[in-house]
Amino acid sequence: MHVVADKYVVLNEISRCRYGSVHLATQTRDRGVVDIKFVPTNVVKCLDKHVVQRLCKLRTSHVDQTAAKLPAEFVYGTMCASPEVIQYEGCYLDQGCWAMVMQFPEGFSILRDHIIGHGPLEPSALRQVARQLAAAMNTCVVNGVDHRGLSAENV
Repeated sequence: MHVVADKYVVLNEISRCRYGSVHLATQTRDRGVVDIKFVPTNVVKCLDKHVVQRLCKLRTSHVDQTAAKLPAEFVYGTMCASPEVIQYEGCYLDQGCWAMVMQFPEGFSILRDHIIGHGPLEPSALRQVARQLAAAMNTCVVNGVDHRGLSAENV
């Protein structure tokens, strides 16, 4: 059994990304479901922790205390609090990887997978997705975050 930071039990892999993989996990405390993105430490752009603390209000109990740096993706994701943006809950060093813990979007599917399984969206559903995507991108822009990873797997 793979456990991250004595807080999360890692379950199955749900997707692969360019630099790593995303796994479903449960919290050891309350069995809540989260996603954990594992990315090798040698392929991730990182920011010094003192710079990070000036950029955003990090809950230090949710980051690895031994790390002098944190992944930029985690920092920027933490800066973008919005219902349309997946929230990061923690970041830990784990077996040569950064383990970035994110909220699990209960009841949602990746848009690409939905279209493959069910066909094109109805116009009203497509308008709703477009509004949510525009709101999420606006949150990023307002907070000074340039989201370069926008892809079908992220919608």
